[in-house]
Amino acid sequence: MASGLQKVVSPHSAHTEEQYMMQHGGRVRTGTFTVNNLPPGADRIVAAVRDLFRARTMQDYCETLPAFARDVVWDAPPIMTSRKGHLRVASYLAKFAANLDLEPGLVTIKHLSGDRHLVDITGTVRVMPKGRTWLLPPTMLLPESIPIRTTIRVGVNGTLADGQIEMIYGQWHNLPSLPSPLRNLNGLLLGGLPHMLEPLWSRAMEYLGDDFYKRKRERHIADGTAGAVDTAIDLGSNAVHSLGDAVSNFIDMGRHYADTTLQTAREGARSAADTASGVARSAADTASGVARSAADTASGVARSAYETVMPSDMPPAREVPSKAGEALSKAAERAKESARSAGVALDPSGAQTQAVR
Repeated sequence: MASGLQKVVSPHSAHTEEQYMMQHGGRVRTGTFTVNNLPPGADRIVAAVRDLFRARTMQDYCETLPAFARDVVWDAPPIMTSRKGHLRVASYLAKFAANLDLEPGLVTIKHLSGDRHLVDITGTVRVMPKGRTWLLPPTMLLPESIPIRTTIRVGVNGTLADGQIEMIYGQWHNLPSLPSPLRNLNGLLLGGLPHMLEPLWSRAMEYLGDDFYKRKRERHIADGTAGAVDTAIDLGSNAVHSLGDAVSNFIDMGRHYADTTLQTAREGARSAADTASGVARSAADTASGVARSAADTASGVARSAYETVMPSDMPPAREVPSKAGEALSKAAERAKESARSAGVALDPSGAQTQAVR
């Protein structure tokens, strides 16, 4: 029970370092260096942590945080939080109460299993409270700078030259730390909730001397306007192309209907000509047949009458009917010529040619 309570209250009792060492401990190779004699890549890690402490504006934080992993864990007094966005907002809002500075001294590098490294930065963190003004005399009791002897343990996933920081665990040596539940609560109040409500309170920052969010909104509006203009141009171009395609389709459709109508008219004229030619040919044949039948009938009647009433010394009877037949044949020829002069050809080729004309 005492051991469990000690892990909650003791300044060095956080589980962050213990869990990290248990997961990635393995075989450890250690080396200690001064700030001016760091191995390649280690200076990048130390500079990233120092810039995080020294940052003042949101632009400074955005330029520093690319060295940190997305799910970075920050467990240092007085807050404990995770996620890079929560760390950015919590550190930024804390700067309205005090400025921080890190003065590193010794740097210890431990190579863990795989490509992970543990970098211990031993030095002094200076806390410089804000709000000291003669308008409020009690604030002048605040010290200008509070030095805190600390060790900052940094977990790096990857090589020191290009790896990302995935853990920051701080230990105070001359000041007491807060219990873990309070650090988690501070992380929620200073990191989680403000990060979720950032679009609301960010508009007030331009009145407090930080125009980062204002410039970001203006740039977003400018990009949106340019995108809207490009979209309008694309829509106009698409509309012109669509109108051109519609006109072309309409012209093609009209040409198709005109060709179809002309072909139908030609076929109708040809059919009418064929029908008229057939009717005329049938009428001519019928008239010729009727005239021939009438001639034959008249010839037979004349021959019978001639043979009955005429004496035997008269010419033969077949000569009389033949003359009558010749007369009727001439009448039939005159009927055909009358039909031809009316514009109706009797032969198929002639009828079709006159119909086409």
